[in-house]
Amino acid sequence: MFFRLHRYKKVTLIGLTACVLATLYITREKTFKNFTDPHSWRLGFDLPGILTEKFANTKRPSEEVMQQNNADRQRELKENIYAVCQNDTSKYYGYNNKFIFHSHIYVNTRHEFINCLIEKVGCSFFKRLLYFFSNNKHNLKDPFEITLGDAHGLPNERFSQMSFRQIENILKNYKKIIFVREPYSRLLSAFVDKLFARSSRWQLILRKVSNANNQPQRKCYNNVTFAEFVTYFVKTITNGLNTDGHFMPMYTHCKPCLIKYDFIGKLESFQNDAEKMMVFIGLSNHKYLIQKAKSASVLDELTDAAHILFSSDSNSKNPCYDPYNAAQKTWRKLQIKGLISIHINFPYSPENWLNITKQEFLTSLIQKHQHSVNTDANLSENRKMALREAYQDIPDEIKLKLKEIFEPDCLLFKYNPFPSFVFDKAPLKSPFRFFSSP
Repeated sequence: MFFRLHRYKKVTLIGLTACVLATLYITREKTFKNFTDPHSWRLGFDLPGILTEKFANTKRPSEEVMQQNNADRQRELKENIYAVCQNDTSKYYGYNNKFIFHSHIYVNTRHEFINCLIEKVGCSFFKRLLYFFSNNKHNLKDPFEITLGDAHGLPNERFSQMSFRQIENILKNYKKIIFVREPYSRLLSAFVDKLFARSSRWQLILRKVSNANNQPQRKCYNNVTFAEFVTYFVKTITNGLNTDGHFMPMYTHCKPCLIKYDFIGKLESFQNDAEKMMVFIGLSNHKYLIQKAKSASVLDELTDAAHILFSSDSNSKNPCYDPYNAAQKTWRKLQIKGLISIHINFPYSPENWLNITKQEFLTSLIQKHQHSVNTDANLSENRKMALREAYQDIPDEIKLKLKEIFEPDCLLFKYNPFPSFVFDKAPLKSPFRFFSSP
């Protein structure tokens, strides 16, 4: 009896939390408006404890040990880049033009540091952080008052807006920062976000993917596979051509053999590295923002997913937009990211989906995420499972060519060019498939 009552209270608490969040979403006034997006939107509340408790109470080494470990790691990473560049500097210059290169270098003149921002490596977070610590004309309390959508329109300074003399002076006197990510997982993340879940907006590149795989011409390209995309990507890069920046190798954006970066962080150890970065640039009293980033990113993901699905660029006017299919893929994307359990099915039929609003869908996402955190002990394994599944169907010869493309990033930033989740031929253990219809 006690167990049933306790369980009932827990379910009730989850439901009430979701309702409160949904109400806040509907009624809260926007606190940050219109950088470039006329449909600018904002959630102005923090994550509830039920979403953040999994990040709390984590034992960490002493501050002295962490400082020494970080100093050793930074020295090792920088010495490795120097050694790799010394072997064959020209090989690691990349072939992006100067404007694209300069567009990735963001400048904070107030605190005298630059940050080379790479797509799919915390780019939205760093854009918000840079703005918050530069002019902050809107008197924001923290950078998370800026939405993911608005982050990309922020008026941050970049090398592309500066003269040669300004750039030369900055490179000589400012601290230089770069964050990187495991290349194979970055590529899949970009595919999932841009091509898998938002296919109606990326028809041009999807048409190129289809052509690279000798597919017949058709009106819409909504079901391109990751294997087909990788084939296109390999052919494009092998021929010395550029593609969208979300997919290009990291070294082509930031040219670490030309710029001597003073601080190198990795997305895989983001919290520790970002906290050390704050100390490095003299903003140690703001390390709390990094703690908050971990939990705020969950709400960012859920809210952004709902916003994109119901935004004006994803409506019936687009002949390639199937609203129900888009909703299913959004659900699957959140499962791939480890935010919704694979044991929770997409809860809508084609008929009742037609009457669902953005607020109702967001409420459902929050509630299902809460339930997943509380009931699925293997939730964090979703990403690893999705990686194994995605790369399993790629032919060996394409994998080897992909390895050649990613080898500069792997050598420069100390990643394994032959990760097991790409090259392991063992059969998948789980019958669940992320890249099939929910």
